[in-house]
Amino acid sequence: MPLSDQVETKLSWILDDAYPLARSSVIYAEVITGELNYSGIAELRDVLDHIHRALETENVTDALNDLEAAYEHIRRGAVESVQRAATKTFFDAIKIIRYPSWVYKVLFLEVPEKGRVRTLRMTAMKKIADGRSHKSDKGRWKESIKDFMESIDASLEIIDMNPTKNQIRFQLFIIACGAATLLALLKAFNII
Repeated sequence: MPLSDQVETKLSWILDDAYPLARSSVIYAEVITGELNYSGIAELRDVLDHIHRALETENVTDALNDLEAAYEHIRRGAVESVQRAATKTFFDAIKIIRYPSWVYKVLFLEVPEKGRVRTLRMTAMKKIADGRSHKSDKGRWKESIKDFMESIDASLEIIDMNPTKNQIRFQLFIIACGAATLLALLKAFNII
């Protein structure tokens, strides 16, 4: 059955404008979190359901309503995926900065600049809040995605500035091995 001009225009707009952004956002969230993005994929699945119904009906109003619903699923899939990735990355960054500066000094590790970490943490929090505040606004949801991505960037910078738990454990191991070697040498030369 042929599509009305209104339905064809709306469908083209959804598939050419909104869908590529949603697809990229869902994939970006998967890459950032390292997990399959089930909620984003489910939203995109629902998009296909609505498009299928829009193409099956002969009623233009029903078709346009289904396409509007498809657009809403696209918006939600994009925004919710990146919001989840931003929140997860932020909390990962917060966990890393919990070590006091003396731990880094004792382990001979570079101490992250406290002011820079604080600025990045505040930026990440503000960007998450900004993104959340206008994510449901159909005119600003793309801006919301940008805010969440900027939050991720700030959080990743915090993570990069701080050693990981594995780096701290390795440094502890190296220091322990060095101390054991020194004690063994001192004992071998009857110094202790």
